[in-house]
Amino acid sequence: MAKNNDDGFRTILKLSHRDLNDKNNAQAIYFSRPAIQAMYQKSKTEEVFDDLVRLKYLKLPKPTSYPLDLAQGFEQYIFLQEMSQAFLLKLVVKFLLETENRLIPRNTTEKVETSKTDKSLEPQVPKVGKSILPPKRKLVLTHWGVLSRAMVEPYRRPGWPKEVSTFYGIKYCGVLHIIDSKVFADREKHQTYHGKFEQICFSDDPDLEPITNVPVDRNDATFGIFRSTLKEFDLIYSAQINGVISEKKIDVNNLDEVNECNFVTTKLLCATSDSFLKHPKCLYFWAQLYLTNTSDICIGIRKRNDEFLRDPPKLLKVKDLPKDQKWKPVVCLRFLNTVLNMIEKTMSKVDCPYTVYEFKYDFHAKCFKSKIHHGKTDLSFLPENYIEHCKRQQQQQKQ
Repeated sequence: MAKNNDDGFRTILKLSHRDLNDKNNAQAIYFSRPAIQAMYQKSKTEEVFDDLVRLKYLKLPKPTSYPLDLAQGFEQYIFLQEMSQAFLLKLVVKFLLETENRLIPRNTTEKVETSKTDKSLEPQVPKVGKSILPPKRKLVLTHWGVLSRAMVEPYRRPGWPKEVSTFYGIKYCGVLHIIDSKVFADREKHQTYHGKFEQICFSDDPDLEPITNVPVDRNDATFGIFRSTLKEFDLIYSAQINGVISEKKIDVNNLDEVNECNFVTTKLLCATSDSFLKHPKCLYFWAQLYLTNTSDICIGIRKRNDEFLRDPPKLLKVKDLPKDQKWKPVVCLRFLNTVLNMIEKTMSKVDCPYTVYEFKYDFHAKCFKSKIHHGKTDLSFLPENYIEHCKRQQQQQKQ
C-alpha cells in the first residue's frame, strides 16, 4: 500500500532482495534486439537534421603513435551545452510526427518477435508495422538514459554521486512518456579527454585517417531512434551513436544496411590494464551499449592525473563484458521491467498531456516514491504540436 511522506511524496514500491539482485530465481525476460528506425544529426544549438547524418568509422592509431596527448587542443575544446532530457524525447516525437506513425492501436493484431534472454543476449530484430502499438501492448517513449539508469540500479553502491534517482512521466493517449532529470555539465579539463580520445579513434571515411587538428565539438552528435520490446512493453527511445567498424562506406539512408552494421563506441577509464573490466563504469557501458545493439567497445586506459594515453586501447565484444562479473544482465533487465510496470500501474488512471508524475528511487530505503504535479506546470514537457497530433488521432479513432 502506498505510504504518504511529509515532502509530498508517497512510497509506491518497496523492493525485496529478489527484486534487486537475486540471479538464481530470475524469471524469464524477453528483450528484442534494438533496431534503428531513424537517424538525426544534432548541432550545438539543438537543431536537428535528418539530411546531414553521418556515421564515423573506427580507425585505431598506429602502434608507433603512442603516447597520445589527450589534452591537445584543450584551449579550443567546445564543451557540451546543457541539454534538457526533454530534448532527447523530442527526437522520438520528431520521428513519430514525420513518419506519421500511429500512437493509438488499430483493432488488428500484430505479432512482435522476441527472444528469451539467455547467456548470449542476442535477440531478433522486431518487425515494424503501420501501427506502432499492437493491441494489449504498452508503448513507452523515452531515451536511453532512463532505461540504462534503471537497469543499473540493483547494483548501485554506497557513496555514488546520486543516492536518489529522479525521473518524470506523462501518460497521454495511453502512451507513457518518460524523461530523466539529469543534464550535462562537463567543464573540467580531465572531462575533455574522452572527447579527444573519440576524435583520435574515428574517421569520417573508412579510407581516410582521423582528423585530429581541429577543435573537438561535443555538441555535434549523431542520434538514432531505436525500437525494442521488453515483455509487454514496446520501447521507442533515442540514443547517441558513436560509429561503426566497416571497411566500406555505409549508406545512412538505407536503414536495412545500417542495422546490419557492427556498431562500436569509445570509452576512457582511469584504471589499470589488469582491473579495468571490474571498474563500476563497465556496468553502465554494457547497459548503454546493449540498448543500442552495439557489438564492440574500444576502451582507452589511462592513469589518474595523466594527460597521455600510453598504450593502445582494448577492443572488446560488448557481449563479453558481463563475463565473470558480480552483476548479471538478467537482473538488470528484470529490474527495468519492474520499473516500467510500476510506472504503468501508478499512472493507469491518468490521461493528461501536462500532468507530470515525479518518481524517485531512494537507494538507502530501497523504495520508489512518487509525487503528482497536476495540470500544466514548469515540469510539463510534451511539445504542443505532438499533443495536437495525438488529439487528431483520438478523433479519427472515434469516427
